[in-house]
Amino acid sequence: AVDSNIKVEGLNLELMPFQKAGVDYATSKKRTFISDQVGLGKSIQAIATVNELNAYPALIICPAFLKINWKEEYKKWLEDDKKVVIIEGTKNKKLPKADIYIINYYIIQDNLKLLKKIDFQSLIGDESHNLKGYKSQRTKAVKKLVKDLDIPVRLLLSATPIKNKVKEYIPQLEILGRLEDLGGFWNFTGRYCDRKQTSFGMDINGSSNLEELNQRLREVGFIRRKKSQVLKELPPVNRSKVWIEIDNRSSYEEAERDIFNWLKKHEGLRKALKARGAEVMVRIAKLRKLAAQGKKKNAYKWIKEFLETGEKLILFAHHIDITESIADDFDCLKI
Repeated sequence: AVDSNIKVEGLNLELMPFQKAGVDYATSKKRTFISDQVGLGKSIQAIATVNELNAYPALIICPAFLKINWKEEYKKWLEDDKKVVIIEGTKNKKLPKADIYIINYYIIQDNLKLLKKIDFQSLIGDESHNLKGYKSQRTKAVKKLVKDLDIPVRLLLSATPIKNKVKEYIPQLEILGRLEDLGGFWNFTGRYCDRKQTSFGMDINGSSNLEELNQRLREVGFIRRKKSQVLKELPPVNRSKVWIEIDNRSSYEEAERDIFNWLKKHEGLRKALKARGAEVMVRIAKLRKLAAQGKKKNAYKWIKEFLETGEKLILFAHHIDITESIADDFDCLKI
């Protein structure tokens, strides 16, 4: 679906027609994948769905470099001043009361006991392909959380919910509580994973009946639209900010203090620029470069996530050496 008559209340901004259709679908299913192509607003649809269902408190699980981004998205989209808490670290004794909790996959296991004390009404798993490994600690922890709390609203977001094999759907479907709707483990693997008995044991690494699987997934809880379906609705340019914490904060703040003290010594920016403009610009350029270096590690994580969708990316950077190092690291063309 690319349109809906649903009226979503409580938002600062207007949803596009296909996003309304996504919210309409998700509010009716309550436990579903939102797997639209990159750039179509999966997080916006998830935020609107949770708010429409008033499914608070909500837990958002995402890669660490996206935690600030989720907090900013909530501030941008919701009219109500919901309290948002970002959970950091693995040694928390207590969590403050809030409407929305944001945590990264890596620390879920260590915070599981504290999370189970909160009566979550919704869970959003962003970049849910991080839950494709059924033996991983993060997957086991999330499965235990949704099972023990019986969280009613569960939304898994990813433009690429499976990377290589159909079996990667299985843990995610278990988290959604949808595997039984597709026949359970035994029937799912036999019908869609081309299950075979080998001398090494059971092999479920294959795929079979994929058109049928696509249809069945969409029946029970799966939505995916491509840009080609909604191009007329999309603006010519859609700008969105990705907030990234720098990892060299102390070096940056030291350089910042150095500039401040230098300007203070020279009685303000205007006088300093007239008298010694070049030196000021050199000092500011140093600060700018430190910011670029501090963002690089987390920017790389974002780039890798994006490239796994199979779409093309043009990346702009200010400094020549940063540009060249990125081109070398990703073995790509550079100008």
